[in-house]
Amino acid sequence: CLSGNIYFLSHMVFEPFLEKGIPVVHYVANKATGYAISDTPRSDLYHLAAASRWVGDVILREGYPLKKISVVYPGALVKEFKMHIPPGQDKLRIAYASIVLPYKGPQILIEALNRLHDRGVDFHCSLAGSTTNERFVDELKKFVVASGMEDKIDFVGFLPRKSLKGFFATHNVLAFPSVFQEQFGISQVEAMAAGLTVVSSGTGGAKEIIEHGKSGLIFESENSESLARELLW
Repeated sequence: CLSGNIYFLSHMVFEPFLEKGIPVVHYVANKATGYAISDTPRSDLYHLAAASRWVGDVILREGYPLKKISVVYPGALVKEFKMHIPPGQDKLRIAYASIVLPYKGPQILIEALNRLHDRGVDFHCSLAGSTTNERFVDELKKFVVASGMEDKIDFVGFLPRKSLKGFFATHNVLAFPSVFQEQFGISQVEAMAAGLTVVSSGTGGAKEIIEHGKSGLIFESENSESLARELLW
């Protein structure tokens, strides 16, 4: 039995399988198992699999009595994002593809871009993603205008997945400035498949995708100067 999230079911959902000798692989995409430490299934037929090493380590540090947690990274349809030609290198063309909310760090990106702008660096940045806080987005837009970057930064709103390939095709860098501990960060994988250089805060499991200086760049989370330096590099 392959089980996903059980947050509204509890550990009891596993009992009929284990009682009948059916092995269970319980996959967790974040650091919450869905049951208390005391309710951890004791059967050797139960096995936990996590979306990243970071997720698995967090669960073990919390004290769950599990002998081993396997890591099964989320799947990414990389063939759909593969480009036939590499991205243009005429100037920095930066993409942001995530929810536009503070915990995802778009404000850190905007601050870093302002540092580049003040240094006379030529760039263009597009932020794709929906929001549940229009006031936050409006504040970002006001800052962009006040800083004189309105011709360099676009807010394109929500893009369906089928439109992301075209979005990536017009950029050469993906900025992943998340400030919270990501479980994985699949947009990084999709962007890498499209040939973009990923510049990531590397929080939580997101750091496992990037090998700094080889398959991407890691900057210090919540540090706009650090992000600006990596973009300059």
